[in-house]
Amino acid sequence: MKSLLAIVFLLVASSASAQNVSSASKFQFEYEMFLQVDFKKREAYLQKIGKKQDAYEKAISFIKGSVHAANVIDKVNLTNQTYDINSTASLTTALNIALSGQQLKRTSEGKNSKTTLITDFYSERRGKSPAITSSFNSKTKKVDFLKAKTLVSSSPYVSSLDVLNIAYNFIDKKLPDKSFSFFITDGKSIKKYTMNRAEVWNFPFNGNNIQAVRFVKATSPSDPVSLEIWYSVTNHMPMRYVIGLSDKYGATIKAELKSYKKL
Repeated sequence: MKSLLAIVFLLVASSASAQNVSSASKFQFEYEMFLQVDFKKREAYLQKIGKKQDAYEKAISFIKGSVHAANVIDKVNLTNQTYDINSTASLTTALNIALSGQQLKRTSEGKNSKTTLITDFYSERRGKSPAITSSFNSKTKKVDFLKAKTLVSSSPYVSSLDVLNIAYNFIDKKLPDKSFSFFITDGKSIKKYTMNRAEVWNFPFNGNNIQAVRFVKATSPSDPVSLEIWYSVTNHMPMRYVIGLSDKYGATIKAELKSYKKL
């Protein structure tokens, strides 16, 4: 099932305390992604809608607790006015065999302002499935959503982030003191999120103890998906992010930063 494959792929050196991310225009982040699946929730949802498990679900039904599901490499290029990010998520050995070595490839391009990144183009492709794309045109005041280059729908233009660049939005920028609200696209639509600043955590990283501020997305019955991102205090790079999906999927995804380097 493509949606469950998307769950596996989701939302993807030198000492961090000694490095200043903003001094480099190009750098690479590597993460280990962990997947936790509650199949009881998924099965209950499938029964509710009258569907059975497909091959993808059966392939990963052995998952108990949290497993290392994928490795993610994000290559980030920031200039004074623009940015581009290319991300590749590759499955670990067990899931790689079960799901035939498929990858998730994502791209985000746009403007780099003093306060936020602004998406002009976001695209993702999961395995051999068609790419989905959000294309923002501030001149025509329109956002086009495409699947395999075929227009699916459009919406009025609104300045947005996307599910890839949100992790890097505050590099070389000020972290919000409290909450912040923004529009965000996943390639299919645009939603409005609000994230609230929470407590400071300590992360062991490359032999150092790195402090990071946790930001938590507000949820509601109409939008139950949860999102947490830990931004480092010194340079605001993402140390960890956690995505909690609804009972429809019964899954939680956690990505832990393992290395960072200048390119």
